[in-house]
Amino acid sequence: MSLHEHLIHLRDGKLVADTPRDHVAGLVSNALEKNTLAVHFHGGLVKYSTGVETANNLCGEYAAGDAFPAFFIWESGLLETLKNNLDEIRSEDFFRMLWKVLLKVVFRKIAKTEGARAALTLSDDIDTESLTDSIDRAILADDASTLETFEIGDDIGELSELEIMTIERELELDFNLNEEIERITASLLSPDAVEKERRAKGPRVRGSTRTLIDPDALERFVTRPSPGEKGVVETALVLKAIAGLAVRVVSRFVEKRDHGLHATIVEEILRELYLSNAGKAVWDLMKQDTADAFGDNPDIHGGTAFLTELARQSTPGNRPRIVLIGHSTGAIYIAELLDKAAEILPDQHFELVFLAPASTFEKISRTVEKHNDRIDRFRMFTMLDENEKKDCLVPVLYPHSLLYFISGVLEDGYDVPIVGMKRFYDRKHFPDGAFPGVKPAREFVSGEEKGEVLSITPKNAPPGMRSASAKHGDFDNETETVASIVHLLREGFA
Repeated sequence: MSLHEHLIHLRDGKLVADTPRDHVAGLVSNALEKNTLAVHFHGGLVKYSTGVETANNLCGEYAAGDAFPAFFIWESGLLETLKNNLDEIRSEDFFRMLWKVLLKVVFRKIAKTEGARAALTLSDDIDTESLTDSIDRAILADDASTLETFEIGDDIGELSELEIMTIERELELDFNLNEEIERITASLLSPDAVEKERRAKGPRVRGSTRTLIDPDALERFVTRPSPGEKGVVETALVLKAIAGLAVRVVSRFVEKRDHGLHATIVEEILRELYLSNAGKAVWDLMKQDTADAFGDNPDIHGGTAFLTELARQSTPGNRPRIVLIGHSTGAIYIAELLDKAAEILPDQHFELVFLAPASTFEKISRTVEKHNDRIDRFRMFTMLDENEKKDCLVPVLYPHSLLYFISGVLEDGYDVPIVGMKRFYDRKHFPDGAFPGVKPAREFVSGEEKGEVLSITPKNAPPGMRSASAKHGDFDNETETVASIVHLLREGFA
């Protein structure tokens, strides 16, 4: 049997020409010859060719677990968008100046010692091209990708009105920053040009040829004599917004909702000014694709076709064992599948394997509350928080993993609880009362016997509980993790 016969290829949730409804029917027919069906959903980082490569690597492994492998291949490519856009944002003069300013004023507020606070003033020079020379080597990690080696004061408070006024005054005196704002004004695009670019380039669009600041964000600072003119960026409005960024970064440290100094500053800048071009638009479209796969028409929507064929070709009381395996965004796909299965296959039970799931707690909590009686077993493989923080998404710009980036930038809000992030299982910092949307999923994951595998596991961990994945993208190709999944398929979750 060829690899193609194990694939369900989708674009925008719809069956692609190479996998029509008849192909799905044949896949299900072949699958039902086996007692166990392993259905794999890859993550959103990958393009089509990488998804196929993953399927090719795993197909024989899952078959060795006495299961029929089926792979949903969906076209996303988030990683390319993130790396391309974030690399360009990182190189912008305005972004580097803004990062430099916020680093100084926030560090001055939150550093543990008064001496360290006083030493860092806006007049100090920071070479943002070579971060290892910035501030102090005791603050900056040798790899120039984190700013978390200093101690944060226990007495952090919110920025006072006087401190905010001082920051605004310092910003007014920053010649280079003000000059760069003028350059952005000189390179503004007209509203018509912005709309033309939006139609041509979709989520990647500029309001100025000098920056990737989102046009909608830039529009807040622009005044125009008439609606169709390019207009002028009001420097005072920009500087006030920068001071507001400092307030929000400090507030996150006060609330213990920060992701470290460097990451938190970058997250707040991106959410305030660069959100769509930082990947938010692609992320939202990608999540929509997972929902669209379960539209009403089984001749069009791939997930619905799969469930409909399972219902048609198997019989109540004699359903196959189905193990759903979701890597990263694949966990969101599984949540959508369970919702649709409740309509089409209400008597079908499932076993779930999450690999570094990128879903919010809120979504999985709803899934658990609705479908827990049909989820027979569960296991999650993900990283310890210390390893999550070391998994650098974009060198220099963003020091942590994709899950941290999703939590801090791509979801609606900051420090949004993500199921695959171990930090959110700490009830001391994220109590049930303050985070009611977290509680059901957290109890489900933690309450399931042997429900969590935290990488990197000890060498003597039992079979089915091993993982050596040190990066977010490793979980569907790392030897120990794959062997654990094969064990679950062959021997069960005991």
